[in-house]
Amino acid sequence: MTLSEVVTVLWHRRQLISIATFVALLLGLGITFVTPARYQSGGSLLFTQAVTLAPGSEALATQEKLNLIVATYAQVVTSSSFLDRALVDANLPPTPTVSVSATNPIYASVIDITVTAPTPARAMAVTAALDSELVAAITAAQGVEPAGDRIGVHPLQTPTAHRASLSAIYLLTIALVIGLVLSITVALLLDRP
Repeated sequence: MTLSEVVTVLWHRRQLISIATFVALLLGLGITFVTPARYQSGGSLLFTQAVTLAPGSEALATQEKLNLIVATYAQVVTSSSFLDRALVDANLPPTPTVSVSATNPIYASVIDITVTAPTPARAMAVTAALDSELVAAITAAQGVEPAGDRIGVHPLQTPTAHRASLSAIYLLTIALVIGLVLSITVALLLDRP
C-alpha cells in the first residue's frame, strides 16, 4: 500500500477510528475512577556503634555484626505484628491498605523504609511511627549494654510522601494511544487488498 492509499483507507474508516478511540478513552476514564490513588513515603535510619570507629580488625568484625543486625531489623520492620504495634503506640488506627517494605543496602548500616498508603498524610504518619517504634525496640533490646557497645539509631530524613499510582492524565494518554493504534490497525486490515 502506498501512503495515499493508507490515507484514503483511514479517511473512509474515520468513523470506526473515532468510535474505537472514544471507547478506549471511556475505558481509560473508568479505570482512572476505579483505581484508588496510592502514595509512598520513605524514611532512612542510620545505625551506629562507637566500637566500630576503633582501628583494627576488631572494629571491622564489629561493623560486620552491626550490618547483620541492621539486616535483621530490616526484616522485622516489615512484619505485620511490628506494624500493628507501631500503629498502636502512635495512636493511629489500623488499616489493611498500608504496605511496608524495608531495604538494607549491602555493606551499609542503613535501613530504607517505604510505606504505601491511600493518602500522603497516612503514608508519612505510618513511616514516622515505624521509625519511632524501631528506635524504641532497639533501645529496649540493649538493656544495660556498655556505652561503647550500644547501637545508636539516627533518622537521615524526615518522611515525605509522593504519588505512587499512575496519574489520570497518564492513564488517559495510554488509553488514547492504544485506541488509536488498535483502530487504525483494524481499519487497515479491513481494507486490505
